[in-house]
Amino acid sequence: MNKLLELYEKRNKALAAARTFLDARREVSDTLTAEDSATYDRMEGEVTALTAEIERESKLSAIENELKKPTSAPITSNPQNAEKPKTGRASEEYRADFACVLRGKMPINNVLSTSPDADGGSVSRARARGNLMQRLQIFSNTEAHGKKHVRL
Repeated sequence: MNKLLELYEKRNKALAAARTFLDARREVSDTLTAEDSATYDRMEGEVTALTAEIERESKLSAIENELKKPTSAPITSNPQNAEKPKTGRASEEYRADFACVLRGKMPINNVLSTSPDADGGSVSRARARGNLMQRLQIFSNTEAHGKKHVRL
C-alpha cells in the first residue's frame, strides 16, 4: 500500500510540475517552442508512465488481497459436543402434536399419524388383521400340500 501511495504522490508532483511548466511558457508566448514542446512531452510521458505503474500496482494489490482471503470457513463449534436434532418421540414436533391431541385440538405437524411401515409408522389394526388372515390362508394352503417350512 505504501508503494501505491508513493506512486500517487510522484504522479501528482509530476503533473503539478507539468502544469507549472506549461503555464509559465504560455505567459511568455501563446505557442511552445520545439525545445519546450519536447520538454513538456517528456513530462507528460512521465505522468503517463506513472499512471500505468499505478494501475499495475493496484491490480497486483487486488490479487494479493484476494489470495489473502481464507479459502474456507473456520470450524467455530466443537464437533464432539454438537447437539444432534432429536427424532421420533423426542422431537419438538411430536411433543407439540401430542399436547394438541391431549387438549382435543388438531395436530399441527401431523407426526402422530399412522402410515405404512415403509415410512416408519405403525400398522393399523385393520391392516394387521388383513395381513394375518392372508398369512393364515397361505399357511393352510401349504399344510394341505405337505410343505412344512413356511415363512410367515
